[in-house]
Amino acid sequence: LLTDRYKDLMERLGALRGIFDIDAKRIEVQNEEEKTLAPGFWDDPITAQEFMKKLKSKKNWITQFEEGVQLLGDAEVLLEFYEADEGSEKEVEKQLDKTKAAIEKFDE
Repeated sequence: LLTDRYKDLMERLGALRGIFDIDAKRIEVQNEEEKTLAPGFWDDPITAQEFMKKLKSKKNWITQFEEGVQLLGDAEVLLEFYEADEGSEKEVEKQLDKTKAAIEKFDE
């Protein structure tokens, strides 16, 4: 049952990676961050602020996704301990719940 929950969350996170094209967003963010360093970027403050707002939104998506990945990794470790009789089912369930909440937050 715990393994099934873990696999379900892993599949869901993988699907979100593709749907939101996280890898492409990382490249976009890197390229856009470079644009903010260009001479004259802040010459039009209103346009620059709007650009920064969109950049921040993309960064937040990436951060939320990475949080889900980290939480899922932690759940995997706890699951391995549990399967080796070195951890509790409750610990794994708690971590899976945290992971699910993070993924659902990202998926909103």
